Amino acid sequence: MTRQPLVAKRAEELLDTSVVSTAPVAGGDIATATRLRLSNGQVALMKTLAHAPEGFFEAEAAGLRWLASVEGGVPVPSVLAADSDCVIPGPGRADSEAPARRRDQLRHSARDHSPRRRF
Repeated sequence: MTRQPLVAKRAEELLDTSVVSTAPVAGGDIATATRLRLSNGQVALMKTLAHAPEGFFEAEAAGLRWLASVEGGVPVPSVLAADSDCVIPGPGRADSEAPARRRDQLRHSARDHSPRRRF
């Protein structure tokens, strides 16, 4: 793995831990995603966006925290850090019932959005 010095430095400032390595993550339509391997063994994702609109990453962090607070909700990543230029989500919340619940949600969504559904 490589180490992108500027990304690593910013993550270290926010997380107060060393970044061992970084790796670009493909995909995403808006932000640039970088996988971080931290010195404490944890793996995280850092999302950045040059010239992000004001409050962009703070809103994403607030949304993730709100979704995580819903009892019985879908698993979402924790927020390790967020600032005006980035957000660093951590591992998702463990949930042994998540696969079955997600399957049911998809089934209901498919039924609700079926072109044959009559209102």
